Amino acid sequence: MSILLDLPFELRALIIEYVLYTPLSPPVTPLESEAMEYHDLEYRAWQGGGGKAYYHKSQSKTTFLNCLSLLLTNRQISTETRVILGNKNGKVNYVLDVSVKNDLDVFLTWLSVPCLTTHVSTLYADVRVFGHIIEKRTVRNQLGDGGRLGFHWLFYAALERFLRYGPVGEKKRKGENEAKPPRYGYGGNIQEFEDRGMLIDTLVLDFSSAETELTFPPEDIGYRHWWCRHWGRDRLPRDQGVIPENLSSYTSRPEWLCEYLRGWISGLLAMSYHTSSYGMPLYEQIGTIRILVDGQLHTEFDLAARLAGLRFTGPHSTMGHLSSDQREAGCAKWKEQTLRRREAQGFPVKEAASDDEQGWGESTDAGMI
Repeated sequence: MSILLDLPFELRALIIEYVLYTPLSPPVTPLESEAMEYHDLEYRAWQGGGGKAYYHKSQSKTTFLNCLSLLLTNRQISTETRVILGNKNGKVNYVLDVSVKNDLDVFLTWLSVPCLTTHVSTLYADVRVFGHIIEKRTVRNQLGDGGRLGFHWLFYAALERFLRYGPVGEKKRKGENEAKPPRYGYGGNIQEFEDRGMLIDTLVLDFSSAETELTFPPEDIGYRHWWCRHWGRDRLPRDQGVIPENLSSYTSRPEWLCEYLRGWISGLLAMSYHTSSYGMPLYEQIGTIRILVDGQLHTEFDLAARLAGLRFTGPHSTMGHLSSDQREAGCAKWKEQTLRRREAQGFPVKEAASDDEQGWGESTDAGMI
């Protein structure tokens, strides 16, 4: 320890940063036996469609111990570690492995976890696709009032938890041995913890395939087949053909999940009557969203331009979570506050659009063919 303390602070800081921020290796394959669900908040995301979001136990524990050991070494190292972790002006990145299994379950593993920082430069999510295309009988259990309860809502739940608490393990109160049961909108008695208000300059979703046994479908099976399967349809639009019965014997192409998430995120950002409450945190706490396939840029969402283009067109266009007489004033207040907030946080901002530009909720793109 004396050797470490004898080093100049600049070198010691590099060592501490290396311990804290060097990403670990992701799990070879997602295993439910090595993961757990977190039920320490009431998620807004719809999670009732059969799919689950799991967090890898041992990896999260390892990254936490990397930080804890530095905090407990001695007073000087602890102070310097806290300074590095709390440096909001630094280029701090988080790395998250997201394994999607069978187009249904999502397994999340934090590969680098700076535990105290609340404003991060980049949250990089490496989205790896495993297993087979979702089966027809599974899709039937996911269709209901309001659309499909699919893997996209599990993505939102993971992001929602990060924006609230950050990259930490399950939060339990003193003396609490077991997590309370999940609550999906009704019933239950979850008492939530105080929000940390995480901020993300750039959110990156990079889609790739990690399946080693199953093959991609033949070239004549495309995104339109996969999309129709996810929406419980047996035929393509305009009777262009049927969905192959053996579709689930193949693995999904990563660009299909990418395109589906791209369209769904675009729908949330449109701030329609039903999606505005889900789109608001994206504008408030994220500067830019980029979507990649195999490391190559697919889509970049200009949140500043989208926010500037939003305008109120009627009580049925947006803010369905508010009473009808409060929606117009609520829209104006939220937009003004969000513009000021983004500017204060250093996020990109643009001047508000004129009345003849884009309206609230006009975009309904949801990754459809």
